[in-house]
Order: sequence, then C-alpha cells, then structure tokens
Amino acid sequence: MFTFREAHSGDAERIANLHAASWQRTFRGNFTDAYLDSDVFTERQEFWKTSLTHPGDNQRVIIAKSETALTGFLCVFGGEDPQWGSFIDNLHVNNIYQGQGVGSDLMIQASGWLQKYFNEYGVYLHVWESNPALHFYEQLGGRNTGLVEEENPDGGVGKYFRMVWDKPKFIIR
Repeated sequence: MFTFREAHSGDAERIANLHAASWQRTFRGNFTDAYLDSDVFTERQEFWKTSLTHPGDNQRVIIAKSETALTGFLCVFGGEDPQWGSFIDNLHVNNIYQGQGVGSDLMIQASGWLQKYFNEYGVYLHVWESNPALHFYEQLGGRNTGLVEEENPDGGVGKYFRMVWDKPKFIIR
C-alpha cells in the first residue's frame, strides 16, 4: 500500500538520492560515467534543495511512500510551454517498487492536479531514447512526437523522445 502527498523541503535529500540512483541505473550512455559516478548525488542534492525550498507557482512535486520508504516521485510544471503544455520534468520509481503501479499512480495524482488547475493545456515529457520506460508512457496513452535534443546536467546533450498527451488525463490500459 502506497500513500501520496505533496513534497516539501524536508523531502529534498530522499528525493535527490532516489533521483541520482535512478540516473545511475538507467542513464549510462546518456550521461558521462564520470558524472554518474561522482557528481550526480551532490548536484541532485543542490537541485532538489533549491527546487523544494523555492518552488514555482506552477510546480508540484508528489511523492509516493510505503510505510518505510520513499517509493517514487513526480515533478510537474503546469502550463510550462505554450505549444506542448504542462511538463512532467521527472518521474522516478525506486527499482524495488517498479512494476507495482507506483509510476501509474503518480501520473494519476499529477493528472488530477493538472485537470484542476491547467486543464486547458496538453501534457508532455522527454524520455531518453534508450529508456525502457518509453513503453510505460505509451501504455498511458502518450504519443511519441519524435526526437528532441536536450542539454544534460553533465554538460552533454542527450536525445529524447517527446511524449505528448492532448489533455491532462492519462489513459491506463
């Protein structure tokens, strides 16, 4: 059983650790090994400390918890882009809990908030072209609109698929 709530600044360290571990596990070949093996935890700590201490008005970070652990989190920016709409910037699930519905439930949580406050916008995210989560987003009704290049935190450039939903309601098949 998982519970969901909005993240606060006290969650920054746990979110950063989960985020960094997820990148280490999933993004080899996209980010440099030097970054993933040394700087990623420090950089993510600073990023989430700032992000959760000074969130934007259109930002929502939702965490999923079991009784004892942070199982996942999602960060979304409502109405972020005039063409594509609200941007899901991060969705990460602890590998121990993958396949148990945490990611889908986080997307549903985000969908409720987006429908309430940003319903006039579509939703999009970028998923690395080699990320196995691509199939997950397709199952949620996401439409792949092609490759985009995006600068990575390590200074490199990655190729990502832009997944798009016309409305902030995700289809669970």
